[in-house]
Amino acid sequence: MAGIGCGGVWFGGGGGEQMKACEVALGKIIDDLDEDKNGKVRIDMFVKFMNGYGINIDPEEIQEMEILADEHGELGKHALKTFTRKAWFWNDLEPQAENIYRESRKVAVAFNMFDGNNDGYVTKAEFGRTLKNLKETQIDTIFKKYDENADEKLTREEFKKFMNARKFRKND
Repeated sequence: MAGIGCGGVWFGGGGGEQMKACEVALGKIIDDLDEDKNGKVRIDMFVKFMNGYGINIDPEEIQEMEILADEHGELGKHALKTFTRKAWFWNDLEPQAENIYRESRKVAVAFNMFDGNNDGYVTKAEFGRTLKNLKETQIDTIFKKYDENADEKLTREEFKKFMNARKFRKND
């Protein structure tokens, strides 16, 4: 039988250390999504996060998670990790889990650097203070493209789209 991929490393047989690395990365992703540190993750946030990294979750599986969730639409971290490892989308997530975690951490660190007042948004002023070499017109262009609701500030999700677009442009 051919090996199973995990983070670009191939292994065969019983999984061993690399399988654990995938599961550790999944656990870290789920921990990061527990924003209020109550031991639970909102299902809609989990689905949106996964979609943002190209992991599409079947509507039936979303429905199953929602059935398991509490009245706030949250699922315990252990339950979510167990569900994920048995779900159809695990086959797509497993080989990418470590890279997805690393990329999500880069975005989180960069976002926190830009968000000077820690309010969960990056304003044009904060953007300009962080990237001093950009002209106001360049910042306006960035915000016009990535500020989806035109409220003059970038959410973490909008900022992630900006970061990911830069990453792909650099690789071309």
